Formats: sequence, structure tokens, C-alpha cells
Amino acid sequence: METEELNQQIKDLLNKSGLTFGEVRAFFDGLQYLSDQKKKDFIAFVGKDTRLIYPLYINFKAKLKALASDNKEEEWAKIVANEVKELERYIKEKGIPEK
Repeated sequence: METEELNQQIKDLLNKSGLTFGEVRAFFDGLQYLSDQKKKDFIAFVGKDTRLIYPLYINFKAKLKALASDNKEEEWAKIVANEVKELERYIKEKGIPEK
């Protein structure tokens, strides 16, 4: 797939997510830094459950804020810990067996 086609697929998914226009635009702009393979992975992952987009967007915004913080490492660690909790909850809700 070409980058342009992948970008359109991402836009389509984001537009189905319930994010506002500004949120879609901000998240899409951030996702442009992904490689084409990572974009394909993102599409495959959120394409199965678009409800995942909002929590991913919130974590994206939190990471941007952490990068601007004076305590980058501490803020980043908190965000990652929160992401792990969210993923564990999602896995439990979906009944996905742990490896």
C-alpha cells in the first residue's frame, strides 16, 4: 500500500471514532511520523475496535505534554504505567488469553 492510501484509511478510522475535528487533525498529524508498516499495524489494530482510538489519542496528547514537561522521565513513566493498566483492562474485557 502506498503512504497516501494508508493515510486515507487512517483518516477514515479516526473520523469514525467520535473525536472532534481538531482531535482528528492533531492525532492524524502525529500519526504521520509512523513508518508505512507501523501505519498498517495501527490500521489493523484499531480497525478491529475503533473504541480504542480515543484512549490512544488521550495517551498521545499526554505524551506530548510530558515531552514539554520539566520532569519528562517521571511524566513519561506515569503515562506508560497508565497505558499498561488500560491494556490489561482491555485484554481482560475481551477475554484475550495472556501469553
